[in-house]
Amino acid sequence: MLIRHDFYMFARLFTLLLSLFSYAEYKVDLFYTSFIITDPCVESIVTSKAFQRLYGIAQYGIDPKVIPLREHTKIYNRANHSLGVYWLLNRYNVPTCEQLAGLLHDASHTVFSHVGDRVFNHKDGNYSYQDMHHLTFLNETDIPFNLKTHGFSLEDIDHKNPLFTCLEQNLPDICADRLEYNLAGGFLENLLTIDDIFAILDHLKFEDNRWYFTDSFYAQKFARVSLWHTEHIWGAPMSSYVSEELADAIKKAVALGILTLEEIKHGTDDHVWKKLQECNNAEINNHLQTLYHAAEQHEVINKKPRNNKFRGINPWVKQGHEFKRLTEIDAAFKQEYERVKENSY
Repeated sequence: MLIRHDFYMFARLFTLLLSLFSYAEYKVDLFYTSFIITDPCVESIVTSKAFQRLYGIAQYGIDPKVIPLREHTKIYNRANHSLGVYWLLNRYNVPTCEQLAGLLHDASHTVFSHVGDRVFNHKDGNYSYQDMHHLTFLNETDIPFNLKTHGFSLEDIDHKNPLFTCLEQNLPDICADRLEYNLAGGFLENLLTIDDIFAILDHLKFEDNRWYFTDSFYAQKFARVSLWHTEHIWGAPMSSYVSEELADAIKKAVALGILTLEEIKHGTDDHVWKKLQECNNAEINNHLQTLYHAAEQHEVINKKPRNNKFRGINPWVKQGHEFKRLTEIDAAFKQEYERVKENSY
């Protein structure tokens, strides 16, 4: 007679066996492209509970809920971004492990994305809070089972693997992660058309661990998007301000037992936001009122010191047999790059 645990495992194995012999295609629609997933391992991850949660984690954190000019970005979430990164890695034909790492690289994000860095007082110039706890987080989900079924381990798909140079590079270089959120964000902000995106990709190569453009025109077209994002989103005083206010509200809610750390780490934005709105704590309500009226506080906010890193990209451009930074060959871009960088701190 099967006990409940045995029955559960039998059901999981039966379902996975069916999936292995199924050739159903899984279609993905992004803002700028659509593609079909045929790899059973990738499909099992995308349909997993851990990955599906990412549809409830906004790419731009709290911004879409409280900044009117950012409301249109609410359709961009960590799942869209992760699928886009996977698509790029697949397009550039990197090994499967690196593609899986890209697909899962943001699975450990807390609610409201990088607000988690502030909630947990995490300060690191290279890695965010979710990066430092990535494998531990994934180990508490259904991902290890899905990976093991297809012959992979968590260690195989660690996005911090130094060999995964298509996925991750240090600034000011391009990487698949940085490439995707600038392309998607550029499209959402009407800075790039779909034709622009594919023209950029057609002139962007990845060889010998280096991302580079074959044409400086497309290099600057893309790199200027990264400067715009740095100035108006990632490094904008308003974004920093609302993130701090939300983090303070969440920390107070955790201290009072209104929210648990489990909800912060494994929950969704809407779930946590609703609990904050429905609580009767005066201090938390004050933080929420500040968030609701943040757009009216430009003068106060602009006087506050910025607390976001510079995310501008200065890509390599291949000219003949030489590689040069865009700032070496485009004086106008160099001036803009240095201006935004100086104003980011």
